[in-house]
Amino acid sequence: MLDAGAIVIEDDLTVIRGGQPAGTLRTDPRHTIDLECVRHHRERWRQ
Repeated sequence: MLDAGAIVIEDDLTVIRGGQPAGTLRTDPRHTIDLECVRHHRERWRQ
């Protein structure tokens, strides 16, 4: 779904599904989220 733009993630890790907030992304402290990559993906689908 991320690759189709149906789900995007905001900078505060809010998950947006179908244009509506669907919760907060669960994270694992062993895995770093690169916000630049999150922004790039989000902008790709908002164009």
